[in-house]
Amino acid sequence: LSGHASIRERQNSKRRVLPHWTPPGRPPFSYLRMHPGNAVILLALLVSTADAALTRARAGRWWPFSSSSDEETQDGVAAGLRGLKGQAESEIWDYHDNGMDWKMGACCVGNSQSPVNVSETPSAEAENENVVLFHGLGVYKHPVAMKNDGRGLIATLEKPSGSAPWIGLGESVEGLEDHWELEQIFIHSPSEHTFAGQRLPLELQLVHRRAAHAWEVEPPGSSLAVLAVGFIQSGGSSDLLDALRQGGLPTSAGKTVMVNREPASLKLEEVMGSSGFWQYEGSLTAPPCSVGVQWFVRDTALPASSSALREFQNALHASNGPVGSFAQAAEEIKGGNARGFQPTCGRAKLLRVPKSSEGKEPLTLAGAAAANKSKAGSHETGSDEDSALQEQREMLEACQQELLSSRQELQARQEQQEAECSGEKIAREQLQDAGQGILYMRASVKVSTQHKLCQSEKKVVAALKKQIVVQEDRCHFLKI
Repeated sequence: LSGHASIRERQNSKRRVLPHWTPPGRPPFSYLRMHPGNAVILLALLVSTADAALTRARAGRWWPFSSSSDEETQDGVAAGLRGLKGQAESEIWDYHDNGMDWKMGACCVGNSQSPVNVSETPSAEAENENVVLFHGLGVYKHPVAMKNDGRGLIATLEKPSGSAPWIGLGESVEGLEDHWELEQIFIHSPSEHTFAGQRLPLELQLVHRRAAHAWEVEPPGSSLAVLAVGFIQSGGSSDLLDALRQGGLPTSAGKTVMVNREPASLKLEEVMGSSGFWQYEGSLTAPPCSVGVQWFVRDTALPASSSALREFQNALHASNGPVGSFAQAAEEIKGGNARGFQPTCGRAKLLRVPKSSEGKEPLTLAGAAAANKSKAGSHETGSDEDSALQEQREMLEACQQELLSSRQELQARQEQQEAECSGEKIAREQLQDAGQGILYMRASVKVSTQHKLCQSEKKVVAALKKQIVVQEDRCHFLKI
């Protein structure tokens, strides 16, 4: 009895001790106190449930209601390359550990990854020594959108009305089985690859995509080829770097500025010169680290002024930490946005000699039609002419059919975009009324999912619009 009385006294005092049982006359659970072990278990279940929901939603940002920018959709197809480096553009990752903590995509598969220490990678003999690295990299005379995405600088090149800058492997321009067209330039400091055994202050990665995959929002790694060029401080200057920083660089995350404006003179041919290129098969150097990418790393570095190097590094400083202006030892990374070296796993490098196409273009669908038409005109027999014309008509019909299918697909995707974006709007309204606790967490996941779907559909629509423009040009050419 005295024990019960002391309990009652403690319950009525300011320093009340709550028992594990409910006294008579009290509402159920009014004095319930959860055991610490049970609290840990409940918390683990909540975290596990939320993590599983996030995985299913493929959502990288936990807080989906932060303001978004229309710049994400303006990037179109090229946005797919940041994650070409953008399947995972919204995922939470950074360079603080030089990529050693990346677990998404193929980043932790352990083989076929990039970058590598090219200086120490074994070389091999090419099966066909007549194959060279042809290029159509001249002077790009259009403004370029330079974006700071918080992890690096990305220059996006719009495809001109004519042919885009390109590279390709073959014995001749006419004999190229396939080629890659330039889409973006990624800027890293320090360099991700080595040049003469050292990391340099700056590396430009010119990302090209196979023309056959031009419409894809998330291109596979096997459809990409990258020219990697290092820059070292010297008394000279680089017209290419000067054009890319003309008008100033974006110094804050999410900001985009237009460079190469007046006069527009981006001398892409500067990256080629007479230096050889080391080819090896690797991956994207940022999540999702897709494999199958063909890398061409310039053997020698290009000169750059200290002011140019410093301006690019300052633009990257806020997000990734300061970087030294001079070359670093291969194993050192001090700040910046460079991924650490990946094991070669038996891979070798091939030396490729660059060669200008001298104005010639790769043989595309339209080019094949023109060639067939020219051959038909040189034939003396009417049967040969009829055969060539018939072949051209068939190509035109195929082109028109593809164009019709693309337009139908665009209409369907636009409707899907409207539905997904409306779903995001509804989800945000539900989030405001969700209150707190588990309902709020579920509503947050739903908003994040719908936001991802909305943005994905916008990119698909933008890609299809570009694809239709290309197809219309091809069909028009075949008509004449």
